[in-house]
Amino acid sequence: MGTRVDTPCDGAAFTMIKEMGRVCNVGGFHTELEQLKGVPITTTAMAYDHPVLQEMIILVFPKSLFFGAGMEHSLICPNQLWDNNIVFDLRLKQYGNGESLHGLMMPEKDNYSYPFNYMAVVLMFLYLFTNSTGNQ
Repeated sequence: MGTRVDTPCDGAAFTMIKEMGRVCNVGGFHTELEQLKGVPITTTAMAYDHPVLQEMIILVFPKSLFFGAGMEHSLICPNQLWDNNIVFDLRLKQYGNGESLHGLMMPEKDNYSYPFNYMAVVLMFLYLFTNSTGNQ
């Protein structure tokens, strides 16, 4: 999750499914960092292994910045989730008084939660994605 991004930034776990025919320049949080030029705006998808349902679910992200294999992780904008009626709950289970999802939920679609995991202090989904070379 990227609470400072305003557009999904999709890395190695995503595959591009549609090009929008537009690109943009992406700058960082510091003036000494160079801009990345010509980043394509695309529709992307990732395969998510739901730990409770034991199903692979394809999540589609329109109007995303596609970085592909050049970026190991991905960033999802919470504001866009909320704008699309997706519940985004960062509260850890121990602080949620029994009400925390600590994940995402799409009430209009399936009403199942998509739980978050951590790698050190980085909030993330666990996923299984195999690219065209067969690597995870």
